[in-house]
Amino acid sequence: MDKSTAFGPAPAPLPDGVRREVLLHDQKYTVTRVHIAKGVVSTLHDHPHTQVVYVLSGHGALNIGDRSLELGPEQCAAIEPNVCHCFQPPEEDISCLEFFVPGREDIVQEPCT
Repeated sequence: MDKSTAFGPAPAPLPDGVRREVLLHDQKYTVTRVHIAKGVVSTLHDHPHTQVVYVLSGHGALNIGDRSLELGPEQCAAIEPNVCHCFQPPEEDISCLEFFVPGREDIVQEPCT
């Protein structure tokens, strides 16, 4: 896989009901799949990475700065670096792909063997 590596579930501390799996990682990018269970409160946070969220299934409201976007399957949103964001507690389970540029070393673990 060139310089990219496939990874298993990331060890980052996440709220109960949230699962993240690192799919690909390089210094230049990280791709994850995240699942947020119905009703889970996600933590408002920011980071120095550009992030794109692409919804695979479910619906939810993504707060980005002072705005809220309703997202459903095959919809996406871009989050600029250092902008606070979080999903509002979804009314149904939601699964997304997340793309980070540059790569997120803080959510990566050792490669699966």
